[in-house]
Amino acid sequence: MSHLTNKPVALSVKGLSYQISASKVLVSDIDFHVHMGEILVMAGPNGAGKTTLIKMIAGLNEPSSGQILLGDIDYKEIGMAERARKIAYVGQNDDPDIRLSVRQYIELGRLPHRGALSKNAEQELINQAIEVAGLVNMQHNIIAQLSGGEKQRMKVARAICQRPDLLILDEPTNHLDPQARGDLLSLISGLGITVIASLHDLALIEAFATHVAIIKEGQLMSYGHPEEVLSSHMIRNVFNVDMHRLEHPTEKRFIPTLDIKITKPEVLN
Repeated sequence: MSHLTNKPVALSVKGLSYQISASKVLVSDIDFHVHMGEILVMAGPNGAGKTTLIKMIAGLNEPSSGQILLGDIDYKEIGMAERARKIAYVGQNDDPDIRLSVRQYIELGRLPHRGALSKNAEQELINQAIEVAGLVNMQHNIIAQLSGGEKQRMKVARAICQRPDLLILDEPTNHLDPQARGDLLSLISGLGITVIASLHDLALIEAFATHVAIIKEGQLMSYGHPEEVLSSHMIRNVFNVDMHRLEHPTEKRFIPTLDIKITKPEVLN
C-alpha cells in the first residue's frame, strides 16, 4: 500500500535526547517527522519516555541534544509568544480553576493572540470552539460541575480556540469511560490539524492515528502507519501481550483486541 504524501512537513525531530544524569537517559537519539494534518500517536509501556518526549515537543523540557523544527524553523529560533500561538498543549495534570465557567476557561485559549482581532471576531472563534466540542449547553456551568469526559472536551476546546498549527496531547483519554474516549478521539480526529498524542489504549490507535511511534526504554522501536507498526510481533515484544484483530460482526472492519491473561493463585483450604 502506498502512503506517499505531498503535504508539507509540520514537525521534525532529529537526534532528540533527554538525559538527567550521566547514567540516566530518558530519551535517546529519536528521529521522525510528521506532515501537516497527520495524527501521530506515541505508544509504549509506562516509563518508556513518552511524556518526556511529548514535553520536549511542547517546549516544556529542553532537549539534552538534538533538534526540533516546526516546519523548517528550529524551535530555538521561535520566541515563547510565537510558540504559544502555534502550539497548543493538553497535559495529563492540567488542573483548571474549578471556579471558572466552561466559557471562561475556553476563552483563555485566545490569550496568545490578544489584540490581533476585534472583540466580535474573538467571540466568534470562542463560540466555534464551544460548538465543535459539543459544550454549548454547559458553557456557563462552572468546571466543578463537569464529568471527566466533559473536562477533557473543554481542554481540547481551549486548544481549538487557540487556533494552533500543532496540537499536543499527553494521555488525553486517561480516566475516561469507553464512550467518552471514543467521543474525545472523534472530536480530535475531526479537527483537520496536525496532532501528536500519547495513548495507553492500544485498541484505539488504529482507528484514530495516521502514524504510530513505538517507544521503549527511551528509544524509537518503530515508526509508520498503524497497520504496519502494530504487528503482533511488535506488540508482544514491547508490551508483552498479544493483540488480535477480530472481524466485526456487522461492519467491514476489524476490531483490535488485547489478550491480557489473568493468573489466579490457587486457593488454599
